[in-house]
Amino acid sequence: MLRIRWMSGLLPLAFVLVASLGCGESGPSLTPVTGKVTVDGQPAEGVTLLFHGANSVSSANSDASGGYSVITDGNPGMPTGSFKVTASWPEKVEASVGMGETPDAPDRLKSKYLIRDQSKITVEVTDSTTELPLVELSTQ
Repeated sequence: MLRIRWMSGLLPLAFVLVASLGCGESGPSLTPVTGKVTVDGQPAEGVTLLFHGANSVSSANSDASGGYSVITDGNPGMPTGSFKVTASWPEKVEASVGMGETPDAPDRLKSKYLIRDQSKITVEVTDSTTELPLVELSTQ
């Protein structure tokens, strides 16, 4: 009888411990950030930017005004830290001929900004960062 009471007293405690294990953070906290990108001094739509951090990669796609909002793992924002930036600007392509096929589009930036280890573009993100510096790209 004593044994049953002792075990029944532990059951609620065990439940609370197991439930609390699933309530932790699911990754680094993200800081919502936006920015602008230009190509040859003009706002550029359709530029894909990747922000390579020590433990994560965040991404953004520019709109018609060259503006973008960064996402990480499908969530708005990016972790704090230092990031190397890579970029591509694919040619616009007409709808593909076959269902599910995507034609390869040449990079209007001539692949100059595709290799992370060769990128000279870096950004720093802190908890108080809201806007990233202008990313200036060139087709030349």
